[in-house]
Amino acid sequence: MAADGGCGESVDHYQAEVERLTRELAEANREKIRAAECGLVVLEENQTLKQQYLELETEQDALKQELEQLQEGTSGMDGLRREMLRVWVAALGSRHHHRAKVCGRIHRVDTPAAHEENRARQHHKTKTNSAGYLKHTSAHPCSLS
Repeated sequence: MAADGGCGESVDHYQAEVERLTRELAEANREKIRAAECGLVVLEENQTLKQQYLELETEQDALKQELEQLQEGTSGMDGLRREMLRVWVAALGSRHHHRAKVCGRIHRVDTPAAHEENRARQHHKTKTNSAGYLKHTSAHPCSLS
């Protein structure tokens, strides 16, 4: 009987071991399923991030292109502004130079010694208009703006 009891114990022992291994296998399968579900979530997030990355790259390329176009347009405008400023400064400088020359001549003419000489010249420059009247113009150039 002891032999039967020994075999019975070993069968019970094997059955307990099989039940324990079955539970561990079931737990391992549940963990694998959880890991696979987590892996799917990570893959989905990865795919979403890749899509967002592509969209951001496309947007970045579009913004770079727009920036380049704006810079090209601005550089052209800057060149135009510089040219306009150069012409304007040259015109003002020329006008200022001409005015200074005229005012310098007037100043020389307005001196007492030259005043008599100026009157004599003005007398010769006096002209007649079509009706035969004397025509005399004496606009002061420095009074022009």
